[in-house]
Amino acid sequence: MVVPKTGLGILRDDDFSVFDGLRHFAGLPPDIQEFLRQKRLLTISKSNQRATVHRPAHMDAIGIKRFDDAGEVIGERLFLGLFTSLAYSRNPRAIPVLRLKVQRTIARAGFSPTSHDGKALQHILDTLPRDELLQMNEDELFETALGVLNLQERQRIALFVRRDPLERFISCLVYVPRDRYNTDLRRRMAAILEDAFKGRVGGFQTQLDESVLARLHFIIETTRGEIPAFETKDVERRLAEAGRVWFDRLQEALAAAEGEAAALDRLRRYGNAFPTAYRETVPIAEAVFDIGCIEQVLGGTPLGMSSIGARAATRPGSASRSSTPATRSRCRTCCRCSRTWGSR
Repeated sequence: MVVPKTGLGILRDDDFSVFDGLRHFAGLPPDIQEFLRQKRLLTISKSNQRATVHRPAHMDAIGIKRFDDAGEVIGERLFLGLFTSLAYSRNPRAIPVLRLKVQRTIARAGFSPTSHDGKALQHILDTLPRDELLQMNEDELFETALGVLNLQERQRIALFVRRDPLERFISCLVYVPRDRYNTDLRRRMAAILEDAFKGRVGGFQTQLDESVLARLHFIIETTRGEIPAFETKDVERRLAEAGRVWFDRLQEALAAAEGEAAALDRLRRYGNAFPTAYRETVPIAEAVFDIGCIEQVLGGTPLGMSSIGARAATRPGSASRSSTPATRSRCRTCCRCSRTWGSR
């Protein structure tokens, strides 16, 4: 409970609520009570209240725990306001509380500061969203930073989740190969995150720089007690599926049909060979079929064509299909295909 008449400034009103629903400690869920009892001297978080001056953002709350002679938490002094722009623009190594956190993370990773991985990890830590760097504990920071570092070798869609201990929001860092990022993908990913956490997007930031990965930072506002159970890997798979492009599906289908080695060879030749209209309208299974036709022509067959009817017959549940390339009618892909194939 708030100690009466101890507040100053915007906290001089004892009824001013910094964190909704936290005034009655005994009525809080056990996990939140445990979080509030943690013997961390300093905590940094966001309040439920937005500032009315400078910028309309949720105010930053800095808590400094009070301990008795036995080392037990007996209270907390709370400071409320907004960090200045310098707190966001300065290198974290110039801010004492962040400098120590960053130094311990790098030391824990075991990389030499002058090594390639050490420099890459330093860059990741320097460029993380500043609110995340301030609010993450050191375990969360270590796991996230190492996870992002591993993405440099295998570029893919990845999700890193930080759950607010008070269950007011979930912070989601999503990394996407830069060449796949667009506004439509961001919207689809936002909808997936809203559905997964039964919340709504309270804000997002996008970072596009010289990195091969684009970074999206979503804040999903949630209701305490209503966040469903989730596995981060399951949500990540949904995001990855939303970000899959025609090239990915073609690679998977070719590998299933012909094996990894042959798939890579054909992917190099045909992955970017088809026009946009074709990629948007032709199912992947039919694209694999067409590539087979092209390969037959290049292998010596005089002419290769496929009809719409023959395509339909290749779909699951169909009874039969024509298997002789020379007997099929004109390919619907483009008229130039048959002339080019025949000329070879």
